[in-house]
Amino acid sequence: MFASGSLKFQIKEKRQFQNIPGTRHSASKASLLLSSGIVSFDYILGGGIPVGSVLLIEEDDNGVFSRLVVKYFLAEGIACEHGLYVASLDCDANQLVSELPTPVDSDPEHNPNYGQSSGQDLKIAWRYKDIPAVQSSPTLSGTSFGRNFDLTVTVPKDVLLNREIACWPHDRESNEDPYHSVLQQLQYWIIQHGHSTEGQARKTVLRVAIHSLGSPLWPDADSKLPRFFYCLKAIMRSAYAACVVTIPSRLLQKSTVDHCEHLSDNAVLLESLANNPNPLFSEYSGLLKLCKLSAINTLATHVPETRDWAFKLRKRRFIIEKLHLPPELEESNQREQDDGASFSCGSKSSNKFDF
Repeated sequence: MFASGSLKFQIKEKRQFQNIPGTRHSASKASLLLSSGIVSFDYILGGGIPVGSVLLIEEDDNGVFSRLVVKYFLAEGIACEHGLYVASLDCDANQLVSELPTPVDSDPEHNPNYGQSSGQDLKIAWRYKDIPAVQSSPTLSGTSFGRNFDLTVTVPKDVLLNREIACWPHDRESNEDPYHSVLQQLQYWIIQHGHSTEGQARKTVLRVAIHSLGSPLWPDADSKLPRFFYCLKAIMRSAYAACVVTIPSRLLQKSTVDHCEHLSDNAVLLESLANNPNPLFSEYSGLLKLCKLSAINTLATHVPETRDWAFKLRKRRFIIEKLHLPPELEESNQREQDDGASFSCGSKSSNKFDF
C-alpha cells in the first residue's frame, strides 16, 4: 500500500509552439509544418513537411522533375524569408538558387471559367453522364498555406541578396570526405545562425536541400549513404529545419535505397513517362509513387485518399494530380472487337445457333 500523500499528479503544461512565418501548427501531429511549395504535394504529405524531418525524393531518369521539386521547396523559403542551405556536386548550388521561380498572386495557368457550364452540353458517352467530375488537384481546405509560382520568371537578385542563403562550397581537388563536409558545415550553420532548438527563440527556420546525393560524383555512395542519412536525421531533429534530399535510386543498390527510405521521414519516387508508349498516360509527364509517409509525434501515419498520383509539367507550373483515366468518348475498333467477343458464346465458328 502506498502511504497517504506519496503520489502526486501534476497537469502537464500544453506544448507551446513558436509563431514562425511560413509555418503552421499540425493539431494531429503536435508539430510545425512547412510548405513544400506545391499545394497538392503538401496535401499528399499530410499538410506539409514537418520541421525537423527529412524528405527523400528518388529521382526520375534524367533528374528534371526532382530538380523542379527542389526549386519549389527553396522558392517557398525565399517567399517566407526562411534560411536556405543548398548542397550539390552535380550542379552549381549558386546557379540552382538563381533559377528559383517567383511567387504570383494566382495560379499562372488558372482558367476562371473552368468547371462552369458553357451553354452547350458536353458531348460524352451516356454511361459517364451521371458520374461526378473528378477533383484532380487536391488542396488543403480552410488554409492559404503555400503559394503559386511562375516557372518562367525567376526571383530578382536583390531579393536573394537579402535572404540567409548558404551554398555548400566543396573543393573537388581536396581529399576531404564530401559527406562529412556537408554535415559539418550544415551543423556549423545551424548553430551560428541560431536554428538550433537549444538556442533562443527563433523567428525563422532553415530549409536544407541536398541535390542528387549519391550520384557518381559522390564516392562510395552505397556504403556511405546509410550512415549519412542517420547523421542527417539526428541533426534535423535538433534544429528548426527541414531537409529535402534527392538521390538517383536507379544508380544505387536496392539495399542502399531501402536503408535511405527507412532513415527518412517521408519518401517518394518520381517516374518519368517520356518513353512510355501507353496512350492512357499521354497527358501526364510522370508518376509520383509514395514509398513512405511520416509518423512523427503520432501513432498513425497520414493516409491520403489515393496512392495513385501523376504530375504534369507545363510552361509556367508543375502540377501534381490524382491519376485517373479519361472517359472513352469514342467507340474504338478494339472495343467493337471486345464487344463482339463477349457475345460469341465462346465459339469461334459461326453458325445459325450462335447468339
